[in-house]
Amino acid sequence: MSIRTLIASAGALLLVLTCNVHAQTAWPTPDGKTAAGGLVCMTLNGSGQAVPCSDQTALRNLGAGTLATGQVSVGATATAIAAARAGRHQITVTNDSTTDVFLGGLGVTASTGVMLPGTKGASVTLPFTGALYGIVASGTETVSFTELY
Repeated sequence: MSIRTLIASAGALLLVLTCNVHAQTAWPTPDGKTAAGGLVCMTLNGSGQAVPCSDQTALRNLGAGTLATGQVSVGATATAIAAARAGRHQITVTNDSTTDVFLGGLGVTASTGVMLPGTKGASVTLPFTGALYGIVASGTETVSFTELY
Protein backbone atom coordinates (compact mmCIF):
# COMPACT_ATOMS: atom_id res chain seq x y z
CA MET A 1 0.00 0.00 0.00
CA SER A 2 1.42 3.35 -1.00
CA ILE A 3 1.58 6.42 1.27
CA ARG A 4 -0.86 8.24 -1.06
CA THR A 5 -3.45 5.41 -0.72
CA LEU A 6 -2.97 5.33 3.04
CA ILE A 7 -3.45 9.09 3.34
CA ALA A 8 -6.52 8.99 1.07
CA SER A 9 -8.00 6.14 3.13
CA ALA A 10 -7.31 7.96 6.40
CA GLY A 11 -8.90 11.12 4.99
CA ALA A 12 -12.01 9.22 3.93
CA LEU A 13 -12.25 7.63 7.38
CA LEU A 14 -11.86 11.02 9.05
CA LEU A 15 -14.56 12.44 6.76
CA VAL A 16 -16.92 9.61 7.67
CA LEU A 17 -16.24 10.01 11.39
CA THR A 18 -16.79 13.76 11.42
CA CYS A 19 -19.99 13.99 9.34
CA ASN A 20 -23.10 15.16 11.19
CA VAL A 21 -25.87 12.61 11.33
CA HIS A 22 -29.50 13.69 11.56
CA ALA A 23 -32.34 11.34 12.46
CA GLN A 24 -35.93 12.08 11.61
CA THR A 25 -37.73 12.88 14.85
CA ALA A 26 -41.08 14.06 13.52
CA TRP A 27 -43.37 11.96 11.36
CA PRO A 28 -46.40 13.06 9.34
CA THR A 29 -49.78 11.56 10.21
CA PRO A 30 -52.47 10.78 7.61
CA ASP A 31 -54.28 14.04 8.41
CA GLY A 32 -51.16 16.06 7.56
CA LYS A 33 -50.19 16.92 11.13
CA THR A 34 -46.75 16.11 12.46
CA ALA A 35 -46.17 14.10 15.60
CA ALA A 36 -43.03 15.11 17.48
CA GLY A 37 -40.56 12.62 18.83
CA GLY A 38 -41.25 10.06 16.12
CA LEU A 39 -44.53 8.95 17.78
CA VAL A 40 -47.57 8.52 15.60
CA CYS A 41 -50.67 7.25 17.36
CA MET A 42 -53.29 5.51 15.22
CA THR A 43 -56.54 3.92 16.36
CA LEU A 44 -59.62 2.42 14.74
CA ASN A 45 -62.85 4.40 14.72
CA GLY A 46 -66.29 2.85 15.19
CA SER A 47 -66.37 1.91 11.49
CA GLY A 48 -63.04 0.09 11.67
CA GLN A 49 -61.09 2.77 9.78
CA ALA A 50 -57.59 3.77 10.92
CA VAL A 51 -57.55 7.36 12.17
CA PRO A 52 -54.98 9.48 14.04
CA CYS A 53 -55.53 9.71 17.77
CA SER A 54 -54.51 12.33 20.28
CA ASP A 55 -51.91 11.88 23.01
CA GLN A 56 -54.80 11.81 25.49
CA THR A 57 -56.27 8.78 23.69
CA ALA A 58 -52.92 7.01 23.89
CA LEU A 59 -52.68 7.76 27.61
CA ARG A 60 -56.26 6.61 28.22
CA ASN A 61 -55.37 3.21 26.74
CA LEU A 62 -52.65 2.58 29.33
CA GLY A 63 -54.98 1.07 31.93
CA ALA A 64 -58.39 -0.44 32.41
CA GLY A 65 -60.55 -1.43 35.34
CA THR A 66 -62.25 -4.52 33.87
CA LEU A 67 -61.02 -7.56 31.97
CA ALA A 68 -63.35 -9.79 29.95
CA THR A 69 -62.31 -12.92 28.07
CA GLY A 70 -64.03 -15.39 25.80
CA GLN A 71 -63.78 -17.77 22.88
CA VAL A 72 -65.72 -17.69 19.64
CA SER A 73 -66.04 -20.23 16.85
CA VAL A 74 -65.56 -18.18 13.67
CA GLY A 75 -67.20 -19.50 10.52
CA ALA A 76 -67.24 -18.86 6.77
CA THR A 77 -69.71 -15.98 7.23
CA ALA A 78 -69.01 -12.83 9.26
CA THR A 79 -69.12 -13.94 12.91
CA ALA A 80 -69.35 -11.53 15.86
CA ILE A 81 -66.26 -11.80 18.08
CA ALA A 82 -67.14 -8.90 20.39
CA ALA A 83 -70.00 -6.42 20.51
CA ALA A 84 -69.32 -2.69 20.45
CA ARG A 85 -68.33 -1.34 23.86
CA ALA A 86 -67.99 2.44 24.23
CA GLY A 87 -65.65 2.21 27.23
CA ARG A 88 -63.32 -0.41 25.75
CA HIS A 89 -59.65 0.51 25.88
CA GLN A 90 -58.50 -2.36 23.68
CA ILE A 91 -59.30 -5.84 22.47
CA THR A 92 -56.79 -8.61 21.82
CA VAL A 93 -57.77 -11.48 19.50
CA THR A 94 -55.68 -14.66 19.55
CA ASN A 95 -55.79 -17.39 16.93
CA ASP A 96 -56.19 -20.75 18.70
CA SER A 97 -55.54 -22.84 15.59
CA THR A 98 -53.61 -22.94 12.31
CA THR A 99 -56.11 -21.42 9.88
CA ASP A 100 -56.02 -17.73 8.90
CA VAL A 101 -58.82 -15.64 10.44
CA PHE A 102 -59.79 -12.31 8.89
CA LEU A 103 -60.94 -9.47 11.15
CA GLY A 104 -63.06 -6.41 10.41
CA GLY A 105 -66.51 -4.90 10.66
CA LEU A 106 -69.91 -6.47 9.98
CA GLY A 107 -69.27 -6.92 6.24
CA VAL A 108 -65.82 -8.51 6.62
CA THR A 109 -64.76 -11.09 4.02
CA ALA A 110 -61.68 -13.23 3.58
CA SER A 111 -60.53 -10.78 0.90
CA THR A 112 -61.26 -7.52 2.78
CA GLY A 113 -60.44 -8.38 6.40
CA VAL A 114 -57.16 -7.93 8.23
CA MET A 115 -55.50 -11.34 8.40
CA LEU A 116 -54.72 -12.88 11.77
CA PRO A 117 -52.21 -15.53 10.63
CA GLY A 118 -52.99 -19.21 11.03
CA THR A 119 -50.30 -19.66 13.65
CA LYS A 120 -51.45 -21.00 16.99
CA GLY A 121 -51.03 -18.14 19.47
CA ALA A 122 -50.80 -15.36 16.86
CA SER A 123 -52.59 -12.30 18.21
CA VAL A 124 -53.44 -8.71 17.44
CA THR A 125 -54.36 -5.94 19.88
CA LEU A 126 -56.64 -3.16 18.68
CA PRO A 127 -57.62 0.06 20.48
CA PHE A 128 -61.13 -0.33 19.10
CA THR A 129 -64.60 0.32 20.56
CA GLY A 130 -66.75 -0.93 17.67
CA ALA A 131 -68.18 -4.40 17.06
CA LEU A 132 -65.47 -6.78 15.84
CA TYR A 133 -66.20 -9.61 13.42
CA GLY A 134 -64.15 -12.46 12.02
CA ILE A 135 -64.39 -14.87 9.12
CA VAL A 136 -62.44 -17.86 7.76
CA ALA A 137 -62.26 -18.97 4.13
CA SER A 138 -63.95 -22.28 4.95
CA GLY A 139 -64.91 -24.37 7.96
CA THR A 140 -64.66 -22.95 11.46
CA GLU A 141 -61.83 -21.90 13.75
CA THR A 142 -61.77 -20.83 17.38
CA VAL A 143 -60.35 -17.49 18.46
CA SER A 144 -59.92 -16.18 21.99
CA PHE A 145 -60.38 -12.53 22.90
CA THR A 146 -59.49 -10.31 25.82
CA GLU A 147 -61.20 -6.96 26.30
CA LEU A 148 -59.91 -4.23 28.58
CA TYR A 149 -62.52 -1.63 29.56
